[in-house]
Amino acid sequence: MKKLLTAAIIVMLMACICIGGALFVQAQEGSEESAQHVHVWTYDNNVATCSAQGCPITDATCSAHTADTSKWMHVTEESDTYHYRVCEICEIEIAESKAKCEGGTATCQKGPICTECTTEYGAAVADAHTWVNSECTEDGCDATCDHNGTLSTSNVSAGQHKTECSVCDYELTENCTGGAATCQKGPICTACTTEYGEAVADAHTWVNSECTEDGCGATCDHNGTLSTSNVS
Repeated sequence: MKKLLTAAIIVMLMACICIGGALFVQAQEGSEESAQHVHVWTYDNNVATCSAQGCPITDATCSAHTADTSKWMHVTEESDTYHYRVCEICEIEIAESKAKCEGGTATCQKGPICTECTTEYGAAVADAHTWVNSECTEDGCDATCDHNGTLSTSNVSAGQHKTECSVCDYELTENCTGGAATCQKGPICTACTTEYGEAVADAHTWVNSECTEDGCGATCDHNGTLSTSNVS
């Protein structure tokens, strides 16, 4: 009797093993089918649904469409570049995400970078160098500025002027020099042509014993100031 009972138990165990194995194989086949399946998404009311026949995934829908699960795509329309977000799961364009790329500044090597999608758009501008010490620092550009005809000097404060280049970042601030003071005005700087310093009271400009400086009525009466010397 014990032998019959033991045999029955063994038969039952073997049957369970066979059934379990079959179920495991079926599950594996279903898993492989799911992995190989390519969703055919259709978009309706902000929800993407797989419309492929025999989709092995129950309720295969995608409704997230957030910035965390999307990527930027770009398209050019009439010379303008537009960006829009596409869901990385269902590849559906996210509603109301399309906008024209804007912002940023082009350089001599690259187009501007859009402030929203942080992607380069547009074209580089040949003379849009990034100057540091009169040399362009953009990768791939070896331009230098020789300041040929591009320097200008202007007064920046009492007794100082600045020379700047209209092309690059060159600038130099110096003290005003040159010129001669008169009885009415301080000297005129030879670089920035601006008056600096103070007038000198007795620095008259004489013509026929009269000072010709505007605002000065000084005349010379030669009182005790005459001297005589031989000239020939």
